[in-house]
Amino acid sequence: MAAIALISDVAVRLRPITGADEAAVDPDDPAAPTALLRRLLILSAGRFDPAAVDGLTVTAHDRLLAGLFDALYGDQIEARADCPICGEAMDVSLSLAAFIAADADVAVEVSGPDSDGVFTLTDGRRFRLPTLGDIAAAAATSDGATTLRASCLLAGDPEDSPELLDAAIEQACPALARDVAAPCPHCGAVSPLRLDLPAFLIAALARERPFLLRETHLLARTYGWSHAEILALSRDDRRALAQFCEAERAVARRAA
Repeated sequence: MAAIALISDVAVRLRPITGADEAAVDPDDPAAPTALLRRLLILSAGRFDPAAVDGLTVTAHDRLLAGLFDALYGDQIEARADCPICGEAMDVSLSLAAFIAADADVAVEVSGPDSDGVFTLTDGRRFRLPTLGDIAAAAATSDGATTLRASCLLAGDPEDSPELLDAAIEQACPALARDVAAPCPHCGAVSPLRLDLPAFLIAALARERPFLLRETHLLARTYGWSHAEILALSRDDRRALAQFCEAERAVARRAA
């Protein structure tokens, strides 16, 4: 996969997705995007380490998933929603690259990062970016927001203008979940549409489950391979082989 992220200066990337990975996707699980990354993430030395995901920042987590989306579907994001003004269905199309490059929903004056990855607020407070591990640990406490601030702040009082610190962290570590302008072709109104790219990727994979089953059936019938053998194929190889089988069947039908 094209997307690469860093964990403590160690490069990580994603291996090609397989049918087994697609079959394991649970669209009803909010943690499904992270679970998919745990299956795919490998370190630069080629070592597979699901626990390494906990060292990713939210931004790195979402950018890796964006790289996977681009590899599977290309740059265009196609979505459908109901217009909140007139209620009619509308199609929304936007560029993945433009969505990634868009400014975060907050704007706070903050400098950094420095060579150690540390950011500084105008009031002198210094903070690092939270990791998925930090967020999970904070969520397990009675006051997750306070715990997360204390974990990330390296100098200063985490409860001095906590909203400012929260906004600065969000700006420095943006997630790929934000509002996009969605013009309605029916009434002309432009409304904000919330797009959560990791969740959108999971939904797209879940919608393709019937294709996975059909391709698996076709390859099993043609080659006599087991279910596990077919699911171990990369998505690209499985689809290419299924296309070959379909083409041969089409030739056979014409010749009959």
